[in-house]
Amino acid sequence: LGMNVTTTVSSSKKKQQALRNLGADVVIDYKTTRFEEIVADYDIVLDPMSWMYESRTLGGSSRVLKPTGHYLNILSTDWEQRKGREKINTLLSMWNIFKSKFLNLLSGKITPKYDTVMVEPRGAHVKKLMSLLESNSIKAIIDKKFELAKASKAFEYLKKGRATGKVVLVNGIK
Repeated sequence: LGMNVTTTVSSSKKKQQALRNLGADVVIDYKTTRFEEIVADYDIVLDPMSWMYESRTLGGSSRVLKPTGHYLNILSTDWEQRKGREKINTLLSMWNIFKSKFLNLLSGKITPKYDTVMVEPRGAHVKKLMSLLESNSIKAIIDKKFELAKASKAFEYLKKGRATGKVVLVNGIK
């Protein structure tokens, strides 16, 4: 598609290599490097971690996005708040939406477009994904498989937040 893809990841060499194998052009270790010091003039930012990075992406002197760029705040149905860290930046997000929708019209100043999208499972989408998987157009990255009888162990593994890919429950390991 001709895109330059940049992503952030922990300092895990395994995860960094996995992202390169998926096609990432630039992989930034978020534990040692502030992405906004490297990334500039991008057309779009897809941000599933807005509670932490929205202000750094859209803040006053940030050059992450082009003025005509697009920031997409991705929320999921399994989103939850843990220890006060994961939360939508309500006032900041509302301000960014206002700037994107109204100030551009009123003042003529161009600021990046801002939208949110809720990711939730839908039958038609899952069917399309299955078709893409079966045709090898996309690849599922499976971190670990657990027998169905060990679902609680799979859940404990997921809670650690260290999975690189999907954790799958199977009825008998193959």
